[in-house]
Amino acid sequence: MTMAATTASASELALLAVLSLLALVIPGATVTFAFTRRPGLSLAASVPTTIGILGLFSWVYGAQEIPVTVASLTAGCVVTLIVALALGSVAARASNATGNFRRGPANEAARDADAPRPGREAENSPAAASGSSSPVSSSRVPPGHLQAPAGLSMPWLAPLASAASVAAITIWATIYCCQIMIRLGDRGLRSIPQGWDMHWHASLVHWVHTAGIISPTHTGELRYAEDHMLVYYPTGWHTACDFATSIAWRLTGREWDDVEAINLFMALSITLAAAGSAAALTWVVSRRAVRHTGVAAGALRWAAVTTAALAGALLPAWQIIFFDGSWPVGFGLGLGGIAAAVTIQAVTSQRRAWVASIAAALSILGAVQTHASTATLLAAALGLWFIQQLVRPTPGTTRMRIVFHLTLAAVLTAAPFYPQFRVGLGNVSEVAETVGQETDTLSGAWSRAIFMQTKFFDFYEDRTFWYALVVLGLVGLLVACARGGAWLAGLAVVAIVGTAHSLHRFDGVFGQLVGAFTSLNYNAPHRIALIAAMAVASGVGLLALYLVFIPLARGAGRLAAATINDAPTTRSTAAHDEALTREPRPSAQRPRATDARPHRRVGAAAGASVIAASVVLSALWAPPTVRAEKPALEILLAADKTGRMVSAADMGALDWLRDRMLESNAPFSILSVPEAGMSWGYITHDLPMVYTHYLADRYQDQLDTNTVLYEADQISGDPNARVDAAACRTGIRYLIDSKAMFWGLPPYPSFENLQNAPGLTEVYSDGEEVRIFEVDSWDPYRCTSVR
Repeated sequence: MTMAATTASASELALLAVLSLLALVIPGATVTFAFTRRPGLSLAASVPTTIGILGLFSWVYGAQEIPVTVASLTAGCVVTLIVALALGSVAARASNATGNFRRGPANEAARDADAPRPGREAENSPAAASGSSSPVSSSRVPPGHLQAPAGLSMPWLAPLASAASVAAITIWATIYCCQIMIRLGDRGLRSIPQGWDMHWHASLVHWVHTAGIISPTHTGELRYAEDHMLVYYPTGWHTACDFATSIAWRLTGREWDDVEAINLFMALSITLAAAGSAAALTWVVSRRAVRHTGVAAGALRWAAVTTAALAGALLPAWQIIFFDGSWPVGFGLGLGGIAAAVTIQAVTSQRRAWVASIAAALSILGAVQTHASTATLLAAALGLWFIQQLVRPTPGTTRMRIVFHLTLAAVLTAAPFYPQFRVGLGNVSEVAETVGQETDTLSGAWSRAIFMQTKFFDFYEDRTFWYALVVLGLVGLLVACARGGAWLAGLAVVAIVGTAHSLHRFDGVFGQLVGAFTSLNYNAPHRIALIAAMAVASGVGLLALYLVFIPLARGAGRLAAATINDAPTTRSTAAHDEALTREPRPSAQRPRATDARPHRRVGAAAGASVIAASVVLSALWAPPTVRAEKPALEILLAADKTGRMVSAADMGALDWLRDRMLESNAPFSILSVPEAGMSWGYITHDLPMVYTHYLADRYQDQLDTNTVLYEADQISGDPNARVDAAACRTGIRYLIDSKAMFWGLPPYPSFENLQNAPGLTEVYSDGEEVRIFEVDSWDPYRCTSVR
C-alpha cells in the first residue's frame, strides 16, 4: 500500500507549529532566566540556548551509549536548570551583599532591570542592554514617559511583545508553506521535499527517532554502513527537529511521520532564524536610539524589531537557503546572529555579568553545534563590536571588563565544543576546497553580492520588493553608524565582500584574507549572503525607527500633551521630544509627588501611534512580497511532481520491499544508486538501505559496497566470486534500478546492465521506471547485513 497522503487544517498546522516553537523556547528561556533573572535576555537567548543544551547532551549520551529520546533530553534540560538556579542564586546573593539592588516588592521591576544609579545614563544600565525599562527618579517626569505602576513589571512588556512578533511571523510562514505543500504535493503534508541535502537531513532525523543516536561524532555510523568511518557532522538542527516535533505530535495525538515533521520544521526553523536574527540585532542597536523608559520607548523598540523581523523573513536570501535544503546552515547562522546579540547584552551587563556570560556561552554553543561555520559569523560580529568598544566603550563599562567577559564566554563555549569539533578537523580541507558558483566579471559579482542574487535567484520573477528591502536596509545601516551601529554595518560589508569573492575570486593578499573567511562557509555565496541578509533586515527596522517611528511618536506626544487640561509648557513639550532619544539625568534628590496620569496619556498616545504605523507598514508590504516569492516556494514544495528524485513508481517499489522485509526472518540490506534518491526508503519505509546519503563520495576506497555498486552487473551467482562475496559480506539481497538521477547526473553503467548479470533475478518491475533484482547467491545463514 502506497504511503497515504496526509493533510491538516490551518488550525491544526498552527497548533503543531506553536507547540514545536514552545518546545524550543521554554527550556532555554527558563535556564537563562535562572542564570540572569532578566526577562529580555532570557527571551532572546531562549532558542539557541535550548539547542545548546540538546546538542551538548546528545554528544554526552552518544559517548555513554545512552539513547537520545525526548525523555533523556528533557532530563538534560532539568540538570542544566538545576545548575543555572544554583549559580543564579549565588550571583543574586553576591549582588545583595554588595547592595547592588534594593529589596522590597515595590522595587521588583527596578531590580529586574538593574536601574541605573544617579549620574549614569540609562544606556549604561543592563536594562538598556537587555531591552528592559525601569522607573527613573526625577524631579519632573517628561511627557511621553510612563512609569511602571506598582505590581506591573514593565521590563517584561517590550521584550515579550517583540518575542510575540517574531513568533507570529514564524507561525504565519510555517502555515503558509505547509498549506502549499498540502495543496500541490502528491502526498499532502507527507510530500517529499526533494533537494540534494534534504535526503541526508531527513536520514538523520529518522535515525535519532528510531535508533536514539544523533551524536555529531557518531554520524559516520549512519553514513558509512560498512566501516562506520569516524565523521563529525553537526546535528543541532536534527536533534531540535525530532525533539520539538515529537512533543508537538504527541500532545496533539497525531501519528508520527518523519516527512511530515521535517516539512513543518524546515519552514519553522528557517523563518525563526531569519526573523529572530534580524530582531535580536535590531534590539541591541536600537537601545542607543531609544533611551528613555515607558510605553513609548517600548513601542518604539517593538516597532523597529517587528519591522526588521518581517523584512528578514521576506528577504529571498533566506528562501533560497530554504529551497537549497541547507537547513542546518541557515538555522545555525540565524542562531549565530541571535547569540551575537545575546553576548553583547550579557557582556555589557552591570549586574551579575559573569552568569550572563555563562548564559551567552550556552547560546553560542547552540549556534555552533547547529553548524560549525556559524563560528565565522560570531567571530566577525563580536570582533567588529569589540573593535568599536576599543574606540568608544559603552558608558558604564571598561575595555578590560569587556575583554574578561568575552573571554569567559569563549572559554565556556570551547570547553564542550572542541572535543566534538576535533573529530571534524580532518574535514576542514575538504570544506575549504569547495568552490562556489562564479560570475564572469567582477562588477557582476559585486552587483549580485549587494542584492544577494545567488543560487536560484532566477526563480523570482518580481524582484521589486526584494531590491527595495535591500536598498532600505543598506541606508538604515549607514544611518545606524552614527547611533552605535557601525559594527553591524561592518558585518554587512564583510558578508557582501565574502559573497562577491565566492562569486568571482579576488587575487592577491586581499583575496587570501577574504578566502580565509569564505572557505569555512564552503565558499558558497548563497550561504554567506545570509549574514548580509540579517544585517540588512536589521537596517530596515532601524531606518523605520529613525525616520518613521520616532518622529511619529514625537508628533503624537505633542498632540496628546496639547489636549490635556494641565498642558505642559513649550519647554516641557521639548523635553518630551528629547526624552525619546536621550535619557534625562537622574536626580539624587527625592522625587516630588506628581500626577502621572497626563504623562501616561502622552506616552500611551505615542506608543499607540507607533504600533499602528508598524501594523500598517507590515500589512502594506507583506502581501506583495509573498506573491513575489510564491513561485520559488511552489517549486520546492511541489518538487516531487518534477521527477527529480522519488516518483510515485518509486514509492510503489519501496512498498514492495517493505513487505519483503516484514516477511523475512533474516536481516538483509538493499543497494541503490545514492544519486537516484531511492535511499529515501530508509526514511519513509524504514528499509535497510546501504546508502542513507545522497552521494557516493568514497568511490576510491577499497570497500565491498563500492565493489558491488560499480560492478553490480558482474554478480555471477557463485558465492565465491569476488563481487558475490562482497555482496554477501555486506548482506545485500536486493538492488534497485530507478531511472531518475538527481541534477541530470549520468547513470551508473553497472546498474544500466543489471538485466544481463547472470547472478541476478528480476523480482519486481513497474514496466518503465523501476526494477528490483534479487542476488541469487544471498544466503541468510552465511551473509551478514551491514544494516
